[in-house]
Amino acid sequence: MSSKYDPVAFEQALLGKVFNNRYKLQTPLGRGGYGAVIEAVDLVLERSVAVKVLHPTRARDEVALRRFNREARILARLDHPNAVRVLDFSQSEEGLRYLVLELVRGRTLSEILLQEWPLSLDRMVSISLQVSEMLKEAHEVGIIHRDLKPDNILVSTQRGGGEVVKVVDFGISRVTGVRAGQTSSGGQLVGTPEYMSPEHCSNKEITKLSDIYSFGCVLYEMICGLPPFSSSSPAVVMAAHVNRPPQVPTARVPGLTTPPHLQQLAMDCLEKEPGARPASAAELSHRLRKVLEIQQNAPTGTMDALTRLPKTLPRRSLGGRPSSSSDVAAFLKGSVLIVDYSGRDGQILEQILREQGILCVLRSELPHADAFEAFAAAFVLVRDGFDEDVESLRELSARSIPAIVCARDLDAAGMTRALECGAFDYVRCPPDARALGRALARAARSRRKKHE
Repeated sequence: MSSKYDPVAFEQALLGKVFNNRYKLQTPLGRGGYGAVIEAVDLVLERSVAVKVLHPTRARDEVALRRFNREARILARLDHPNAVRVLDFSQSEEGLRYLVLELVRGRTLSEILLQEWPLSLDRMVSISLQVSEMLKEAHEVGIIHRDLKPDNILVSTQRGGGEVVKVVDFGISRVTGVRAGQTSSGGQLVGTPEYMSPEHCSNKEITKLSDIYSFGCVLYEMICGLPPFSSSSPAVVMAAHVNRPPQVPTARVPGLTTPPHLQQLAMDCLEKEPGARPASAAELSHRLRKVLEIQQNAPTGTMDALTRLPKTLPRRSLGGRPSSSSDVAAFLKGSVLIVDYSGRDGQILEQILREQGILCVLRSELPHADAFEAFAAAFVLVRDGFDEDVESLRELSARSIPAIVCARDLDAAGMTRALECGAFDYVRCPPDARALGRALARAARSRRKKHE
């Protein structure tokens, strides 16, 4: 067999071979920079298997060989229904190293999204939950995947109609506590830019929270049909992961009907700072189940908190007129921005809104101008003195985003100043769910009137 690596020629040369009088290679399943995957028949146990064969030139590359061996060891440590099982690991008579895996007949999540997006809520949650459960098991035994992406998620349909997910390609995974380089032998970062965490893109330490970020990229793509960032230039994508906040799904896909809780989970996973993301894969699973619970318990129609939670967010304004369904629809076209200049009450407000199922984004300053279209309303938590927050109110007003001022103590002069600068409403801090409900209802009606 030629030492020069030609993927197609290598794949074809494997067909018909029998490794160690046991595995008869029959049908190509895939090929890449490592070698090829061939469907084979296990002549001893009379079953179909997948055989991953490393090309001889890659076997002479220390990094590639170490990666191949690592994948075999890692898969052997994983005992989970959503991880592909390793059945054998050996070397053929002619010196080809190979890994025998259970054969999964199905499509990649990439193929499913390309052919069938948008996916139903139940399907998105089912696929996501199976991935999070696998990550939970992997992280518990000290394994970090490092290359979670739709291409590495296989989905097969069972006889009863349900779908089973298998996470594959642990080739660049590593075991925690064992130092493993993050770069290839050529000094380049290993991974897929569209799904790499900011710390991965920056060649910093990768932890289980990096897998959480990659999970968020996959979930975001299931919701929106596109990853958070994309470009023909990998460097541009990686820079975006490090420096740019992703658009909220409702801004990326106008008219999106995905429940806010699922959108919020994706956005939480995509936080730049690892410590701000969900703390574990177990938390991912818990929140995914909560999405289904909320959906099942919600009345027919919109999932917006202003319609489904009247006990905590009253739907009547100060004047007594109830909010209409068209008021609520306005909020389904964007999330709520929280700008906390005070540094005191933003997290309280964020928690209240999220508990009501309202998608919100907490920032310590106004976001980039490109992101404004995502927001249906904004709460601005002002500092004592108020002067430094004037420009924010003017900017929001100029973009027709109702800005609700939140302050612990704002006198009549301060309120007048806020209104002159474009403030829409005022809520006293610390925030109260009932007051927030009234303010959001008024903002919703205001947006409706402007579009009538």
